[in-house]
Amino acid sequence: MPPQQISLSIDEGRGELQDKVLTVPSRSNEVHTVLQPTWYGHVLSSAATPSLLNAAAVLTATEPEVLLALFSLGGLAGGLLAFWH
Repeated sequence: MPPQQISLSIDEGRGELQDKVLTVPSRSNEVHTVLQPTWYGHVLSSAATPSLLNAAAVLTATEPEVLLALFSLGGLAGGLLAFWH
């Protein structure tokens, strides 16, 4: 089977694809790229090839609330320790 080319696009939402066209090598069944969301919410991404059915997927980017809370607590604790010493 010859290599297959896959075209990727973002149909809804905000984000950037590292590669917009991927090539699946012969005797392989997967390729990878990075989708970097640029804002919170849903991103609808689709893939198309000339010889196969098109596919779409909805991905959700959420706010990193837990990380923000942990960083805030760490900064507060570090500031208090520095103040007391």
